[in-house]
Amino acid sequence: MGPPLLGWVLLCLLGAGPVEANVTQSPSHRIAETKKTLTMTCSQNMDHDAMYWYRQDPGLGPKLIYFSRNVDLVEKGDIPDGYNVSRKEKPNFPLILESASANQTSLYLCASKDLQQVRPPKVAVFEPSEAEISRTQKATLVCLATGFYPDHVELSWWVNGKQVQSGVSTDLQPYREDPSRNDSSYCLSSRLRVTAAFWHNPRNHFRCQVQFYGLTEDDEWEYNWTKPITQNISAEAWGKADCGFSSGKCSSPAFSPSPVTLALEAETEEPMDHAGEQGRGAKIPGKHAQWDPPTCPSCPQRPISKGSCPPPSSMRSCWGRPPCTLCWSAPWC
Repeated sequence: MGPPLLGWVLLCLLGAGPVEANVTQSPSHRIAETKKTLTMTCSQNMDHDAMYWYRQDPGLGPKLIYFSRNVDLVEKGDIPDGYNVSRKEKPNFPLILESASANQTSLYLCASKDLQQVRPPKVAVFEPSEAEISRTQKATLVCLATGFYPDHVELSWWVNGKQVQSGVSTDLQPYREDPSRNDSSYCLSSRLRVTAAFWHNPRNHFRCQVQFYGLTEDDEWEYNWTKPITQNISAEAWGKADCGFSSGKCSSPAFSPSPVTLALEAETEEPMDHAGEQGRGAKIPGKHAQWDPPTCPSCPQRPISKGSCPPPSSMRSCWGRPPCTLCWSAPWC
């Protein structure tokens, strides 16, 4: 009887030929006993400075094992334990399994990059659509990282200063923006889904962070554009309260003489702005007298700007990002 299954390790490489223009790795696959030292080779003939080894387990995205910026310059990636590398010659970057184990059974990928093309991503967060919120009572924020090279980035969501994983769905791997080009920049998207009530709390802060693995401060850089160093790049959004009204009635019958001034008072925890162009105007702390007409048009999505104000009778509260924003008929209209 042969050795039990757990006494073997299966290594699969992405083909025994080129994985990306003129990058070659071998063997294509290998079954070996555990506790043996195994070597997988990777070579490239494009004179690229940077080379990478990844491991991709079933159903998951690639994880960086080791990378090299040039000859004799190697650095650990996300999962270096149990592996070793060397870079004695620029074209070659072998990966060594020091004592092969069954949990190292996986698909292994090698890549090389031209450091002149290294560039960090641009990151943007897109707010939930009102249609989704009204239909599902859920709110999905979308994070988009674009224009980066190479493709090794890590994306995470942070809510109120803490990293979250619940409700997060991220692409398994970055995609080429131009699939026809091997040197194309990459893009990656991720989604964070929360309840409508959580999104409608203006105190909640959402941040999408992209960890970009570029050059180090010690790497030489001879070009006349900004050095693309390893860095975190973020985009953020604040929750937005539902723009609505609390209904109430105030009446004062049989008074004389006329006219009189009728005012409603509201308690707030934060100062309110007289919103005009770019929110200019004096701040009103705490209480604020407010006229709410019997028939009030729907509150605008954004503070009213100069030239687009409603009639003087249409003064009402419109809640936006903190501090709360007051939408009303400004005196300069």
